[in-house]
Amino acid sequence: RALVVANALPEAAVLVGSIGLPIYAQELEWNARRLGIFTSAWGLVAGLLSLGPFAWLLKSGWLTDVQAACIGSLTLATGALLLTQPTSGTQLWACLLWYCPGVALLRTAPAAIVAKAAPAAMRGEVLGALDGVCSLCRVVVPGIVGFVASYTGARGVYAIQAQLAVLSAVVLGLRKTHTIVIDEGFASSKDQ
Repeated sequence: RALVVANALPEAAVLVGSIGLPIYAQELEWNARRLGIFTSAWGLVAGLLSLGPFAWLLKSGWLTDVQAACIGSLTLATGALLLTQPTSGTQLWACLLWYCPGVALLRTAPAAIVAKAAPAAMRGEVLGALDGVCSLCRVVVPGIVGFVASYTGARGVYAIQAQLAVLSAVVLGLRKTHTIVIDEGFASSKDQ
């Protein structure tokens, strides 16, 4: 259970930024077209990175899944920190240098960590649990972001994202190995 929850932290960190983006764009007085172009650029670059060079780095063994998740979390945190400063459109575009690699690494690494840790017979159940926890994040995080943004604006949202991303890297990085064992019929995560 702990392994599944730990691997949902990156999802929560990515969600905070995704939900905060329209708030940031509103503060910049961007129109819908401009926000749409930015969001498409972010998604396209992150998708190409995850399908191309990052997939090769993982497959070739240059990076482990845990390293990828930690690096992704830290690059996402760096991008978020850029957005805690006074707002400008240039800053928003500049943060993509950090956001795109972060999101690209975080889209697949947590699921890979959980899948490799689970015994083959339980892999579907464990990945389903990860999806359930991530779905819960997609329900809860927007309300929290809206509440925070109403008091702090977009900069406060991105400060929380940076902290959540660093927490994610620390939690995942502290675990030496990830295994899921069956104990009297129940799945549990175990650090080794």
